[in-house]
Amino acid sequence: MAFCLLRNEADAEDVVQEAFLKSFQNLTKFRIESGFGTWLIGIVLNEARERSRKKKRTPMNSINEEIKASTSIATPVDQRGLPSQHFEQKETAALLSQAVFSLPESYREMFMLRMVEGWSVKDSAQILSIDLSTAKARLHTARRMLQGKSSTGSARISAVRRNSNTEPSLTAGSK
Repeated sequence: MAFCLLRNEADAEDVVQEAFLKSFQNLTKFRIESGFGTWLIGIVLNEARERSRKKKRTPMNSINEEIKASTSIATPVDQRGLPSQHFEQKETAALLSQAVFSLPESYREMFMLRMVEGWSVKDSAQILSIDLSTAKARLHTARRMLQGKSSTGSARISAVRRNSNTEPSLTAGSK
């Protein structure tokens, strides 16, 4: 979850370690009714948000950070298919990752908690400290935004597929 906000593996690891330290130091503040996992993820999110705010104040353009920022959400890829199928799966995963990372932060957080991390909508609402109805609305809006972006991405994949399946023409005007 921290990686989704920070898009940098090292920063995400640091944030998780800081969250574990803070949770241990503030164990007396833990409320049993909220659930330990929910509480811990909330601390991780708060730490990640704080780190993100600090990074926005002090911009750094490192090649390594740009490479890590372009990494995608892990999606299973079937290695048994044809190379063209493998390319298509990688392209689809990259487009999905790009679409998710382009969502506004509040929608991306809700989408990642529910669809990637597997938290229930109720637990996600608790983690984000928002009402259940707000959580449902954010998830619905995030899905709709992604559907709009996926239609654009599907058109790009279809164009790549069409271009890769056609034979190069020998004459200038023929198709």
